Amino acid sequence: MVWLSVIGLSGRACALQVIVTVTGKVESGTNGNPDSTPPGVGKVFGGAADLTGQSFTLTLNFDTSQGTSNYGTCSDGSVYNSSNVGAFGAAAGPTAVLQIGGGSYSFGTLPLSGDTWTITRSAPAACTSPYSEIGFAWGEHYAGNYAGASGLGGINMYPASLPSGDWRSSVPPTAVNATFHFTITLSQNGTLLTYAFGYLLASSITVGRSATCNATPIDEGLVSNGGLVFSDPEGRRRPEPKTCSRNNMLVSRSFDSSGWHVVDRIISTGEFTVDAGEQIAFVSSSDAAPPTLQFYFTAFAYPIKEDGTNEDVLETPEWFVPVEYPGGPVGSGVGHLIEQQLVIQTTFPSSAHKQRWTLKVPSQEDTHGNFTYYELDIYVPN
Repeated sequence: MVWLSVIGLSGRACALQVIVTVTGKVESGTNGNPDSTPPGVGKVFGGAADLTGQSFTLTLNFDTSQGTSNYGTCSDGSVYNSSNVGAFGAAAGPTAVLQIGGGSYSFGTLPLSGDTWTITRSAPAACTSPYSEIGFAWGEHYAGNYAGASGLGGINMYPASLPSGDWRSSVPPTAVNATFHFTITLSQNGTLLTYAFGYLLASSITVGRSATCNATPIDEGLVSNGGLVFSDPEGRRRPEPKTCSRNNMLVSRSFDSSGWHVVDRIISTGEFTVDAGEQIAFVSSSDAAPPTLQFYFTAFAYPIKEDGTNEDVLETPEWFVPVEYPGGPVGSGVGHLIEQQLVIQTTFPSSAHKQRWTLKVPSQEDTHGNFTYYELDIYVPN
């Protein structure tokens, strides 16, 4: 067994958001301060003072670049236990929304003097068989003109089974039966704004994921060469969106080929599938003269288990769309052949750190007279 610790994955081009959704009924709950004058000041969740029996939905959003993550792994890379923890005074943390009846309260959005959180996960793996478990706890203290504190949990839920012990991995809607506490007390300039507390009986949990990308247009820096400007047939550049739920992302425009090896070459048009790791690289080239940016290819990665079967994926429809990349300004330049290098990375790490990559060069007869001379070399790490 191996235990890994990762602190603040700073510098990522794409921040992974882990979205935990818990639903159920209020086991018992008080809405508004019963001791205020008049009673009920600070109601959060509609007009009823007693919240018992009402439905609730709790949505927690964790950013994998925040807090300290720990992973217990087997020799084959499978994860049997993991956690993400934020210490009091963290500069930034998760957010959450608790909905009860017709009202809601947002955590992690006001000025804070500090917040703490924990999310844990366990599941059977190759080298050990712990109980399947998901747990979390949350506490925040307000600052500035605000005063008070709010919190959730802690709670440990024990589903019948979980696909992975990695807290970042997706979980389809899964039945649970567990009770946890919530408390909300918020004042501003001495005036009570919100007040509620009680116990929530959870009956279902779901874990999904999305990616928020901080990217510049993918062809920025590649749009001119020797005074030439490259574009697609309609004169448009091919940008990466500023925020996205996308399958994979560009992480580098160069790589040291000594650490990689070629697994295939697509000439003009075609499709290739390879099982590899979280990253894959390309070298695009062409005999087109003058050089052109009008060639492109698509990439799609699906996480797979150690035995090669697909992992369960719960994602938005956009995630399942292959991502399009331009080959760059390639072709016969002034006295030499222009090539471009790209390295891309999945936004959905698998428990076994393996992906099934599908790479495709669509037919592009209408983009350039020299389309038949386009080549795409596909590399994987050694």
